[in-house]
Amino acid sequence: MSIDVLAVYPCLEEALSQELGIPIEMVATARRKHLHRGADWDRVRSRIRLTTQARERLIEVLKAPVEPNAPKADSAPNVTPEAIVEREPATSPFQHSEAELCTRLGISDKQLRQLRTDRLRRGVDWELVTGKVRLSQEGLERLIESMAFQATSAMVADFLTPPVPVEAAQNGRRVGGHEELVCFKCYKINRLMLEAKTAADELVLVRVRDNSNFQPGMKMKCRYTGTRVWELAQRLPRYRGRW
Repeated sequence: MSIDVLAVYPCLEEALSQELGIPIEMVATARRKHLHRGADWDRVRSRIRLTTQARERLIEVLKAPVEPNAPKADSAPNVTPEAIVEREPATSPFQHSEAELCTRLGISDKQLRQLRTDRLRRGVDWELVTGKVRLSQEGLERLIESMAFQATSAMVADFLTPPVPVEAAQNGRRVGGHEELVCFKCYKINRLMLEAKTAADELVLVRVRDNSNFQPGMKMKCRYTGTRVWELAQRLPRYRGRW
């Protein structure tokens, strides 16, 4: 389903400038300082457009009294696009790193980038922040669903959670310890991951170099990492369904 961009960003920045009787440069400076691209504004057909909430926020900022020692908005130095991105608000909805997600899931950045391009929406699901791709929570979950991982919200959180220390390991498992798991499901999209069951019938993910020769029901020796993403601790099967 396509998104009506004009409905998301109905307000023109230049129209706001004319309405308030303020130079467009002052409006642009306030926008760069207080708003977030994608969530509050974006460039549509070479014109800056704002959401309704962002327009109201800008009006509040521009009409606020200027402190005696505060620099004037029209005397602010020129700001490059790169510098604008570096000043992203701490409340940015794009909190998840795509590069870190690649590492956690054991998938190549090229493959994940293709999935993001096909399935996600810029400004809603992902955005460039300081030159790096970051995902919103909704975008993260949609991306994982598109990879056929059918992960629960807890598993999604585990993907971006550093491994717990040895003393924090649960269920009597030692981080780095080995355990025999049973292959439950292989993913065609991501050949570097498969789903397995523990002796307690718990579903986990196992990172492998290639899941092509794995079949459901195969037993395999895996290493516990402290999260729900385990690692294969033996060689790959030489034949499909056979060691």
